[in-house]
Amino acid sequence: MNQAWFRTFIVFALAVALSYHRFWGWTAALALLLLLGALFKKEQAWAALSCLMVLAAGCAYTELVVLRPPVDDATGSAQVSGTIVSRPRLADGRCSFVLETDEPGPYQKRLQVFCYFNADLRKYQRVLMQGEMRRPDRPGNPGEFDYAAYLEYEQIYYLLTVKEPEDLKTTGSGDDWPGFLEGYRARSTALIKNVLPADAAGIFCGMLLGDVSGIDPDEYQEYQKTGIVHVFSVSGMHVGFLALLCSLLFKRLGLSKRGVLVGSLSILVLYATLVDWPSPVARSVIMAALALTALYAGRENDLLNSLGWSGLIILLHQPTALFQISFQLSFLAAWGLVYLYPRWRKALPDKGRWMDCLLIPLAAQAAVLPLIAYYFNILSPVSLIANLFLSYLAELVVMIGFLFLLLGVLMAPLGALMLQLAEVLIDIIRWGNHLILQLPGAYLWVAAPGPAAIGIFYTGLYLLTRERGSTRMGAGLICVGVFLIVICLPASFFNRGQMEVVFLDVGQGDCILLKTPRGKFILIDGGGSAFSDVGGRKVIPYLRHRGIRQLYWAVNTHPDADHLVGLQRVVREIAVETVCVPANLAGADVYKAWRKEMNSRGAAWKGLARGQVLQEGAWSLEVLYSGKEAADKEYNNHSLVLVCKMGDFSVLLTGDVDEEVLRGLDREGKLRPATVLKLPHHGSKYSLYPPLYSKTRPRYGVISAGKRNIFGHPSPLVLEAMQDEAIEALRTDLVGAVTFRSEGRGFAVWLGPRETLLEGGY
Repeated sequence: MNQAWFRTFIVFALAVALSYHRFWGWTAALALLLLLGALFKKEQAWAALSCLMVLAAGCAYTELVVLRPPVDDATGSAQVSGTIVSRPRLADGRCSFVLETDEPGPYQKRLQVFCYFNADLRKYQRVLMQGEMRRPDRPGNPGEFDYAAYLEYEQIYYLLTVKEPEDLKTTGSGDDWPGFLEGYRARSTALIKNVLPADAAGIFCGMLLGDVSGIDPDEYQEYQKTGIVHVFSVSGMHVGFLALLCSLLFKRLGLSKRGVLVGSLSILVLYATLVDWPSPVARSVIMAALALTALYAGRENDLLNSLGWSGLIILLHQPTALFQISFQLSFLAAWGLVYLYPRWRKALPDKGRWMDCLLIPLAAQAAVLPLIAYYFNILSPVSLIANLFLSYLAELVVMIGFLFLLLGVLMAPLGALMLQLAEVLIDIIRWGNHLILQLPGAYLWVAAPGPAAIGIFYTGLYLLTRERGSTRMGAGLICVGVFLIVICLPASFFNRGQMEVVFLDVGQGDCILLKTPRGKFILIDGGGSAFSDVGGRKVIPYLRHRGIRQLYWAVNTHPDADHLVGLQRVVREIAVETVCVPANLAGADVYKAWRKEMNSRGAAWKGLARGQVLQEGAWSLEVLYSGKEAADKEYNNHSLVLVCKMGDFSVLLTGDVDEEVLRGLDREGKLRPATVLKLPHHGSKYSLYPPLYSKTRPRYGVISAGKRNIFGHPSPLVLEAMQDEAIEALRTDLVGAVTFRSEGRGFAVWLGPRETLLEGGY
């Protein structure tokens, strides 16, 4: 079978990736390989030369079209006008949307706007606003979501923050057909919410329109764990069923082939506009258009080449779509259906429909499995069961939804009847999903696989399409097995014999992960904020990224929000054996609710007192200070001070104690030389005690502080005192996460989300 267009898409996509990331060495090596293939493999000469030309064209096109992030930051106060081009989202008393501005410059052409208030806005409205403009922050930790890159892939390079309602004014509204379509969607959504209960309405809108804002976050995570969360992403399933439904309806109405083609494509375009043309929908609409055109012309439709055509069209329109998760998952799932499924189907002797029902979700799930593990750190053994029984019910809900959009919105009584039928199916799906989730081993949190592991898996998947019983098929099974073993290994398996100290970037707060040489994990604090889910956004993603499924200890140095709230969030998601707090506060009311919650989860509650030591071979964690005898509401000076040692390597962790406590530790002779010092209280001037630096003589001083924090941390006086003692400052607000590993003699330091090596190495 000629797969020229699919091959062209693959090479073009590779060119986009290499050019965008400036991997010119790899580009030259690939070009040389293709050139050698053309010279020495004459039967493949044309294919190799055509791939070489596509590679060159893809690199040139990417360099010409893609706008690189700006070097200079145009930050500060700004007044802008423009059109709202995304559906405004309301949450927690705030509003956010994307604005297409009237600015002439390319970097401010699209802005992500955040309003610190609820605003009654609609898509396509014209607005004038005054706010603060800045670049989005980069992630600080491995595994953390890169929001800045996500926006850049949508050609958005700046955020605009609007603080007061009077700073935003509407100046007009869109009355053209997109505005009419948006109004139709609003009426549809209002009818859904009036007829269905809130939870069922949220799920119905998610399945039909891709709007998951009405789904409870905990329930949404349950669908992720069973592997059917894709039903809430408007995708090829939706477009395929809508195309089928339109064809049947128009044929019933007696339309000609041309009428069926034009009518079906028109409905598909309207629906895609209604759901904002996400990449999976764009791919599916293009493939459906090619399939319908081939049917109309009486020609055979090559699905693999159709997939290639759709990919090329999307990348020509927006090359950076290649890096969007939805694009990658959509194309891989489609590849599984059009490439893996027919080959597996042909190799199996059973030709019944039940085999089709089993192989279709299996092929799609297998194709996206490594990316699910990479992006979401989850492996769902029950996903095949869930997709076999629940995805088909979800498809029925979607079909009812299409009929509702076509007819039910215009005829309210009929629409209400459709919605009630959909509610019954939704209740069955919710009940079934919850039941499947209770099965033993339903899901497993796994470490993010590296490029080599992902490559091994797809090599194995390709080999599994060979003839049944061949040695290639056996090699394919081995490759897939190796991948599964690697991602399922516990985090304690890696870096055995080394201690590890990781200072995570949690903004204005503290969070430190310790690993003992035998693989026990201890989390000290977890950051926290009243305005943001720091534990969920920063700490849990890092732990999941590493495949950490259990903590030995969760230690709270003191109960201030920037140390406690994130830790509480973490231990609700990740099992912990023992929760440790300062001994003088162990029975305090501030911990009462949390202590009760942890006891109900089977975790032990422990007060750490001065002099206690946790020992593991040559590694130890000692409590130097555990607070005053008399507890008060000023918790900083009740903060635990800990020292972690292994051989010649040691780390002094000082919590948020101030000069008074440090002076007392000095009098007791506790300020001894250390390799690394975690500066107290985020580098506050109130914790400045020069003998701390002169007597500990650390190689590095780590400061955990938030970007643009209102406290002015770290204090210039602290930085000056460190400089006087030749202590190199490592600030999480500037470099991100700071990771130390040691075997007790030398040590190595890595910085940031990409773990860039600063010193040493193993």
